[in-house]
Amino acid sequence: MSNSGVYSLRIASYNGIPTYGNGIAVDIYDVNNFIIPVTTATTVYSIPITSTIDCLVYVYIRVITSNTNTVAVLTWADESGPQTLTLTSGGLAVGGHPMTPFYLHMVAGTPLVLTVTTSNHANQVFITSDVYLM
Repeated sequence: MSNSGVYSLRIASYNGIPTYGNGIAVDIYDVNNFIIPVTTATTVYSIPITSTIDCLVYVYIRVITSNTNTVAVLTWADESGPQTLTLTSGGLAVGGHPMTPFYLHMVAGTPLVLTVTTSNHANQVFITSDVYLM
């Protein structure tokens, strides 16, 4: 299985209406069923942050056929400097694992990055995530 064509998507308008200023998120990034193909750190997305902005992050982790040791980490920067949030760290059973949604405040210059590492099985973990930059 390949990840080609499932990387983040930028939606600047919806049905021809710009998303900015209409009560809809400025940008929406979507990753659907991104497979973690190796047992080393894999960057699921790196979203450039070009201005001070808030965002809402949703992450869903799905494990297939074999329990898998999984570490998922978000990194970004705010006014106090670089930030790191570990979403999960340890063994995940076969099935779906919704992570708690997070509201983040970010400053320009450091991308929002989701990195996932599986230590014992490749091709067992799928990531679905939506990021709403507001």
